Amino acid sequence: MTTEGKTVESETLSALSAEGRDPRNYVPKEPTHIECSIEKTLDVIGGKWSFLVLRELFDGTKRFGELQRNIRGISPKALTDTLRHLEALLLVADAKQTLLLSGNGDVIEPDDGISAIGSGGYLDIAAVGYRFLRLLEGPGARFLDEPTRRALTDAAHHGDFQRGVAGPGTATGSAAARAAPIGLLHALCRFNPELFVRDVLRATVITHAEPEVVNGALAVAYAVLLLAQGATPPEVLVDEVVRFIDEDAVAARLRCVALRIHPTSDPIAAATQLGTLGTSAAVDEVVASAFAAFVAAPDDFLRAVAIAVNAGGASDTRGAITGALAGTHLGVHALPSALVEALDGQPYLVMAARGLFQAAQQRAGRFVRLLVR
Repeated sequence: MTTEGKTVESETLSALSAEGRDPRNYVPKEPTHIECSIEKTLDVIGGKWSFLVLRELFDGTKRFGELQRNIRGISPKALTDTLRHLEALLLVADAKQTLLLSGNGDVIEPDDGISAIGSGGYLDIAAVGYRFLRLLEGPGARFLDEPTRRALTDAAHHGDFQRGVAGPGTATGSAAARAAPIGLLHALCRFNPELFVRDVLRATVITHAEPEVVNGALAVAYAVLLLAQGATPPEVLVDEVVRFIDEDAVAARLRCVALRIHPTSDPIAAATQLGTLGTSAAVDEVVASAFAAFVAAPDDFLRAVAIAVNAGGASDTRGAITGALAGTHLGVHALPSALVEALDGQPYLVMAARGLFQAAQQRAGRFVRLLVR
């Protein structure tokens, strides 16, 4: 490196001589490397050409020739390689921030650098556990039930997110609601029961290790998978789920749903039907009553969720599961826009949903297009 005809190093040696120090003992310092989020971003999106291509795409869709003409110095091969790399990325922006998601679920966030929620389309337990700890430390902690809070507090000390709590009073249904995305993740690829059960188990035992809780989570995830594939009508959904899961209290109570619950437009009749199943936070009751609310109004998202919530008891968990079933069955356009827009963290939820879809596509071996919002 030179400055006005003199090297920086020669100036340093002259200064040492003037101070009476032996220049022969001078050892140049290694340059200090400071890692920053920009460097992390470059590592993921692929460097200079990717940035220039993204800049062009912000202006709208362009053909290959247009991109090559507008980006000076890029060769056809470099442009082809860059586009192939970017096809596995999703760029999401709102009025406040821009986030980048890779096809395997990696998320670049302004405050965290890179935070992975998946790895190659598979669940990354360490990264998911980290997000749970952030939930425990934030304002959302007030919504956690006691077993979940205890499991996460323990995990914060020992660092193992596969040691959920077990024992009396821990078989609650909160982990079952968490399993719904697992069903979506498996909906696009050829069904592998062993891999499916493994993913549900790993997602559940982050907080809950009771077998009944795992079975309840399996029931929810499998129902979501069947509904997402579109080949199982709601009237036979419960029977299909019971055939797949293990035989325990969850399966026994779901059989009651198949026998007793029928579609109804009478809210009083719906409330009576749910009351016969139990409305506590116990996993068998919360899963069965959530399925019952969906079966009672399978073609009306708002009414199904209203039935679930108005039953009392563990209304938040039941409503979440019913909403997952009804939303999967009816599709995103059936969700009331007023409810969606009023959600806390709505932009993040939309971003996470798109990332989940890309992870499912990647697992299924399907092509992913770059989308700019």
